Amino acid sequence: MPRANCSIFGCGTNRRHTGVGIFRIPSGNDERSKAIRDEWIRIITKYCVVDANFRKQIESGNVYVCERHFKKEEIEC
Repeated sequence: MPRANCSIFGCGTNRRHTGVGIFRIPSGNDERSKAIRDEWIRIITKYCVVDANFRKQIESGNVYVCERHFKKEEIEC
């Protein structure tokens, strides 16, 4: 996961933070995965500027969110 930094505005978590999980946005082609992906992207981009570089990251699926932005019951082990 090179350059896996949390994409939530103001969060400084990256893959070097031990004990904090980093999750890639869902990439499946089924309807459920697409809906979850769209919701994640909506939340991630709500408070940040989406420039061409970030748009490219979104399109390639290289966008991450750390576990700090989820409730414990939302994370599957």
